[in-house]
Amino acid sequence: MATDLPPVPGPPGAPPQPQRVCPHCSTVSQTTARDCPFCRRSFHRRSNTAAIVVAIALGAVATVGSVTALLAATADEVDREINSEISTIQQDIEDEVARAQRQIEAEVRRLREQLPASGLSAP
Repeated sequence: MATDLPPVPGPPGAPPQPQRVCPHCSTVSQTTARDCPFCRRSFHRRSNTAAIVVAIALGAVATVGSVTALLAATADEVDREINSEISTIQQDIEDEVARAQRQIEAEVRRLREQLPASGLSAP
């Protein structure tokens, strides 16, 4: 928006001309025209609201996209870690079952060896 300065008195009987400062070339002029008499550009600045809104919208879209990609990558990593832990636990359980099975078989053999010594027959 143009900066309006106090009017400068003109010839007697003529309406005073306002002093205006061009926002583009910073020249002070006494005119009622819409354009600066020096650089021929408008005294009024154009609004950048649309450009700002578009920039904010693009920034928001980029942010949401980045966060989505980050969450997807994190979810994949968590899924891999969970699968690895599950595999480890399954292997531990299989090892424990095999150990328990070996202990049971060893105990059964020991008990069978004791049966003939006590005079009982094995089925």
